[in-house]
Amino acid sequence: MPEVVVQVVRELKDRYPVTLICSCLGIPRSTYYRWEKKWEEFMMESELERLIQEICVKNHYRYGHRKVREVLRLKYGIKLNRKTVQKIMQKRNLQCRVKKKRQNWINGESKIIVPNRLNRDFTASQPNEKWVTDITYLPFGTSMLYLSTIMDLYNHEIIAYQISDRQDVQLVLKTLEMAVKERQPKQVLFHSDQGAVYTSVYCKIKVHSFARNLCRIAA
Repeated sequence: MPEVVVQVVRELKDRYPVTLICSCLGIPRSTYYRWEKKWEEFMMESELERLIQEICVKNHYRYGHRKVREVLRLKYGIKLNRKTVQKIMQKRNLQCRVKKKRQNWINGESKIIVPNRLNRDFTASQPNEKWVTDITYLPFGTSMLYLSTIMDLYNHEIIAYQISDRQDVQLVLKTLEMAVKERQPKQVLFHSDQGAVYTSVYCKIKVHSFARNLCRIAA
């Protein structure tokens, strides 16, 4: 078996030349090096599979291949193509469990969908004309943090950000409050992807409150 040959050669090569060992075993030296390379790749893949399975188990199979890839990069310093991670997860049947579809309610508050006024026009002629906001996942050990940011489309500057261990309305509102205090815009288009935290009734009421305060400041 190739793996047995590789192990024997590795145990003896400190005392004897590899060429002599291979000759005694009846194999060309080039064959040994080819087997050794395949054996190392196999061992590396096996260790990687074990590590990916460990990440999935610790996080109760809530992570998809993209998030597992980020954990490998940030926590273990292992950089992989996402397709490689996806292939291993499919091989080990470690796919992210599909979440049950939720109702359009957040803490008892209904979602409110508004027209897409930005309409993919990501240009601005002056500061504080158009702001865009989003929430990014930040794997932190075995837990997850959430980064809320607001960008000014005029120069793509991040004008406010907040980090929290909860993805909720308060995270969104704290980020908006920071941006308003920093810039005090007279009129601004505030665009999001209309996720649940942005479209709840409570969030809409608070945003309107910010708008009324801005009017008083402008006056």
